Amino acid sequence: MTPLLFAPLAITFWVWPVSPVAVVSGFDPPAQVWSAGHRGIDLAATTGQEVRAIGPGSVTFAHSVAGRPVISIRHGALRSTYEPVRALVSPGENVRAGQLLGWVATGGHCADRCLHLGIKSGTDYLNPLLLLSRRPAVLKPNRLRLGGAPARMTSAAALPIHGCIAGWSPSSHGPRAPAQRADPRRPPAREWRPCALNHVERASAHPQPKLGAPPWFAPRVDPFDRLARQ
Repeated sequence: MTPLLFAPLAITFWVWPVSPVAVVSGFDPPAQVWSAGHRGIDLAATTGQEVRAIGPGSVTFAHSVAGRPVISIRHGALRSTYEPVRALVSPGENVRAGQLLGWVATGGHCADRCLHLGIKSGTDYLNPLLLLSRRPAVLKPNRLRLGGAPARMTSAAALPIHGCIAGWSPSSHGPRAPAQRADPRRPPAREWRPCALNHVERASAHPQPKLGAPPWFAPRVDPFDRLARQ
């Protein structure tokens, strides 16, 4: 596959489309484009809940597909898709990050319980957690057993990912630290890692070669923010 070219994009931060955030189904792309798989993530949501744009862009689609109300927004070279959503916006309308797009509707594979979010670059599906996990909110301390021995911790990747409440999962290594609010403008200390990356590791059998180096923790560089306009 041809590597993507990189150029600056005027997008600094991305936001979650619903709040509170709980991922109920992770990214599981198919081995072949025609195969079954999960080409996005499902976020816990209920019918009537507000859905907001993950970043600034232009609405390209706001109609029904096979009975499912869908909204698509173009953000430079990226496109985000939300379903099922009863649209407040119309095609051609420019939106800002966090702007209300509509409300969770009925229909689709996760009606009445979740919102499906997909991210594409051209014809390639990308893992939305790689984009959205740039802005976690909370640090959680490592748990220690009595006597100082580290407690056995189940990787969030082995769970239905309710642990990714837009927050952090401590590394299995590193010292204990008190819980504190993280500065979203700064990368985490080396002892901590984004909860979402645990799920990325589980999906490591499905690499995304166009992205090159992992988008997290390249100092002062974010491949999503530098993705070329197409």
